[in-house]
Order: sequence, then structure tokens, then C-alpha cells
Amino acid sequence: MGALSPASYSACFLGGFLLAAALPSLGADACPSIAWIPFEKSCYALLQGSSEVYGMDDARELCQGNASGADIITINSKDENIFIQSNFRSNWHGPEYISLGMFFDTDDDIFKWYDDSKVNFTNWIEEDSNNELLNTCATMHTASGGWKKVSCEHLPLTKILCETTGM
Repeated sequence: MGALSPASYSACFLGGFLLAAALPSLGADACPSIAWIPFEKSCYALLQGSSEVYGMDDARELCQGNASGADIITINSKDENIFIQSNFRSNWHGPEYISLGMFFDTDDDIFKWYDDSKVNFTNWIEEDSNNELLNTCATMHTASGGWKKVSCEHLPLTKILCETTGM
């Protein structure tokens, strides 16, 4: 067995000892193509938007057209957020902000993921909480990993980060 990548193990301190455990992780062959990067049970690709990508629906269609089951990114843990942030430094060299697949649902008065997965992690950059949340989506600052609330009409869509489960 080869060396474990940082994305394939977890470490914690217990009684003064460092414990490390291998996590189930996908290999690159489990992803749709070499353009997709595996992490835990998902694969990720940064796709070039086009002049035909005008909003979130178009961005989601771009992801869905590139891999079975793909959608715009959802981030469900601190480790996943760090993985994405580090890949912008080392692999993708993308834009300053990317769109997340998150929106504010005014009926339920909460943020939700477009793919209907549960929101169990957030990484909001501190900002004025008095802003009107109608038509609000989320972006990630690729250098800091912090999330920002923006108008859904002003999402950065020049590059789209997509996620799919491994094959």
C-alpha cells in the first residue's frame, strides 16, 4: 500500500497520543475522468463557464452535463472546505470567488443546498447581519475558504466547481 494522501486520513489527540486513522477514500479511477479530483466519497472538477451560463440553473446544468449525478458544489464539513481551498492554491488557480450551491429559502427562513442535502457546516465571513436575505446565494473566497452572502443575480459564474459521487 502506498503512502496516504492528506485527504485520506484523519488524526486526533486522545490522552496525549496522536491517533491517525485511514478514511475510506476514492481513487482517481472512481472519478468520471482525470479532470476530476477525488476526496472522501466525492469527485470535484472546476469547469469553465461560458457565455451561456447566466445563473444558477445554467451552472447546475453545466455540471450535470459533464458527469452523471454531478451538481454545483456543496460543502458538508470543515475538512471538505479545507480540501477545496487547498486545491484552489495547488491545482485550479481559479477565480477569487466561486459560487456554492446554496441559497436562502425565505419560506423556511434558512439557507439550503440546491441538491437538498442537509446544511451541517457553514464558514461565513463575518458581515453585517442586517442585510435583506431575499434572493441571496453563497460564494466561497478561494484564498481564505470563507463564505459570503451575495445576490443570486450577481454570482461569479466564469468557473463552476462541480461535485459528483464516485462511480
